[in-house]
Amino acid sequence: MYVAVFVSLPATATVQIDTHVGQVQVENQNQSTQQQASREALKQVLIKMSGTTTAPENAGVKTAVRSPGQYLRSYRFDDIDGQLYYIAEFDQQALLTLLRREGLPVWGNRRPETILWLAVENDNGQRDIVEEAQSDVISQAVRETARSRGIRVSLPLMDLTDNQAIAIYDIWGRFPQALIKASSRYGVDYIIGARLYKNNNAAIPNLPEPDQETLLSEALSENWNHQDNAVQSRSETRVGVQQVDTLSMGAAANVQYQVANSQPQTVADNVMPFSTAEFEAMMAEQGEGEYALDWVFIRGNDVKTGSLYGNDKSRLAQLLINGYASYLADIFSIKPGQNAQSSEKVKMSVANLDSLENYVMAQRYLASLSVVEHVSLSAQSGSVGTFELSLLGSAQDLINTMSLENRLQPVRDAFGQPVQGYNFYWNE
Repeated sequence: MYVAVFVSLPATATVQIDTHVGQVQVENQNQSTQQQASREALKQVLIKMSGTTTAPENAGVKTAVRSPGQYLRSYRFDDIDGQLYYIAEFDQQALLTLLRREGLPVWGNRRPETILWLAVENDNGQRDIVEEAQSDVISQAVRETARSRGIRVSLPLMDLTDNQAIAIYDIWGRFPQALIKASSRYGVDYIIGARLYKNNNAAIPNLPEPDQETLLSEALSENWNHQDNAVQSRSETRVGVQQVDTLSMGAAANVQYQVANSQPQTVADNVMPFSTAEFEAMMAEQGEGEYALDWVFIRGNDVKTGSLYGNDKSRLAQLLINGYASYLADIFSIKPGQNAQSSEKVKMSVANLDSLENYVMAQRYLASLSVVEHVSLSAQSGSVGTFELSLLGSAQDLINTMSLENRLQPVRDAFGQPVQGYNFYWNE
């Protein structure tokens, strides 16, 4: 059965990640070190390709990790900033087959770019913005964790332009409009705002009062595009004295809302948990701690907020980025079991294919999407081609994946609205 939906694709800054390449810091180049590093590199790659940190716990994956040589294509040692690294490239198609065989999610190599605005308060009360040129333990934790999870997270330059666009007060308050405005020069649609400070166990920090009601209203009324009501699930939990309502996005730092008087809702049985284990691990990290990190994730008009607690600043930065990576994976990865009966199929009309080369490029682009199992050209009329797609995931997964690039833009009506169905034009 072919489906038709109302499609709108926002433009998003993206980058292609070498998800099949792992990088592990090592002490030397001897044989035993190399063998252990190869196993760790394969684990890292499988986490990047699946989007979930629990992938190495899968029985089939454990077996593969014990014999990484069957997937290894090449390796080298490299000195990076005075540290020795083992860098391994694995067979991407073989690993995709492994993940699908084991019923694990698959996350394509197109990833949205993100900017992190992080304000850190030291023990003396001085607040500073973590910037791109820094090389302290916090900025290093951000970069290393983002790299290991296969996402691109940049820090602001904090040059004259940034200093004129945003103040540390805006970051400390995590004001969405200020963060969005200051991020415009970086061309990103995904933004993290966070503050890290000495925790006062007697009081759980909240958003500034003027913005809190607005943020809660947005967070609780807006759903991500990839979700439908049938599979949305919520669970209620308590962290210290803070009441939070958690949308089951299955991340190590699952999206949390500060909510009052919320009612628990039934968890859908058919949801692929991204995973409960990751969320429980995150909860174990939270609660009372020497430091607190309050965060906000901004995606367009959607705003999600939460807090982390712990005794190590760099560890909190790692948790933040790990949680954010799993949050993105939940949006963009292709989860198994969504089309257990048969592959979902869509027919797509693509205009502006004014040459044979463009026809070939469009088909190759569609075939390269992680959600597409097979694509064929079924009809052609002038510069308009009709493609038939068999999907590994849902039609919404296709929309989410296509939204990461602007190669296909929706055809719009006289009022500027996308027309019904899968009607696009090729954007070279």
